[in-house]
Amino acid sequence: MTAIVEIDYISLPVTEILKKVRSNGACKKLDFIGICIDETEKGEDFDFAWSRAVDLSALPFTAEEQKKLISLGSLIGTSDVAGQRSILTLYSDTFREYHRKAEEIYTKYGKICIVVSGFLGMGIFVLMI
Repeated sequence: MTAIVEIDYISLPVTEILKKVRSNGACKKLDFIGICIDETEKGEDFDFAWSRAVDLSALPFTAEEQKKLISLGSLIGTSDVAGQRSILTLYSDTFREYHRKAEEIYTKYGKICIVVSGFLGMGIFVLMI
C-alpha cells in the first residue's frame, strides 16, 4: 500500500507507516527511513528524527533535494488527512521531477564520463610503458 492509502484508510501515524515501509523492503535504498525510525524509537520527536536522518543519510542528495526532504518531514503528520494527501502528492511530484532531471543528466553526460575515463586510463597505461 502507498503512504496515501495508509493515511486515508488506516489512519496510521507517520512513524508506523515508515516501519511498515522498512519491514516490507519497499525503500531499501532510502537509508534515512531506517535512521529516522531508530531516532524516534530512542525518543526523539519525528520532525527532529527526520531532519537528522536526512542529514546522516549516505545518499548523494543535492542541497535542494535535502532541503525539500527536511521540509517534507516537518509538514507530514501535521494536518488532517486531506492536507497530508495534498502534501504527499506535491512532494511526490517534486521528487519525480528531480529524478527525471537526474536521469536526463546521466543520459546526457554519463557516456561522456565513461569515454573520458577510458581515454585517461589508456593515457596512464601509455605513460607507464
